[in-house]
Amino acid sequence: MADENSYDPLEHFEASRAKLGEALEHAAGISGGAIGIEHTGRQNRSLMVFSKMIAHGMSIEAVLGPFPSDGHRGGFLNHFSLIALARTVYDAALMTLYVAHLSSTEDQWNLRRHVLYLHDLCNRKRFLKPLTKIEPAVQPIDNSTYQRVRDDLTLKISLYGRKLGKNDKEISELCTGQRVFVDGARGAARLVGWDLNAYDFKQAFFSNWVHSHPVSFLRANEQKISMVEASDHQLAVSALALDTAWEATDACNEVMSNFVGTIERDPLGPIE
Repeated sequence: MADENSYDPLEHFEASRAKLGEALEHAAGISGGAIGIEHTGRQNRSLMVFSKMIAHGMSIEAVLGPFPSDGHRGGFLNHFSLIALARTVYDAALMTLYVAHLSSTEDQWNLRRHVLYLHDLCNRKRFLKPLTKIEPAVQPIDNSTYQRVRDDLTLKISLYGRKLGKNDKEISELCTGQRVFVDGARGAARLVGWDLNAYDFKQAFFSNWVHSHPVSFLRANEQKISMVEASDHQLAVSALALDTAWEATDACNEVMSNFVGTIERDPLGPIE
């Protein structure tokens, strides 16, 4: 058994950073290889989220820059932004795998996509309504068009939901426009085969840096947070973030390499 005191957070950090670089290179090859090729609506949507995930990963590399600048710990390790970006990689990976789930039936995809459309419609109204009050040049929402589109979406959600055995309460919840994933984020994580304990931990832990909640700053003194020489804590949480990013990217690479590249790879065929 290895001596637990032999753990070197800088070594872990550097190894994890290298793995992320390799995973991103593979991902970029998959994404680039799909350019100019006809795909189904589902493939195109998964490719868009996959590209977002890659961009987040590339931003991690940019944020890290030349650290460590002296081969040890010197230089600014921006673990704040790194952890926030790792969370965005993780979220984008979940959506990529959810959309590209190879075992989905046609009814399942139809329900999922209409729930996504409804969330998009309702969320756009939610931020555009106050925007029109501070930016008069912005066109206000056409309520009659909004209601017509919403009614059409909720009708389809009800139709596909009932075909899949959803009860009235579940369908009513799906029709609120608040849901992104049909069975919630944990349901999506379960669907794509992620460990739910790991998912719960990462979502709860990383969100503190996204929202600047207390966990991200209250213990700065005892964690020896430094802007010139990274502490063990900074290196350890950074390595955790990098591990999360490269593992999520690897999981997407495995699925996307078999899902895109030709339209025939979508087993559901040309659905929007």
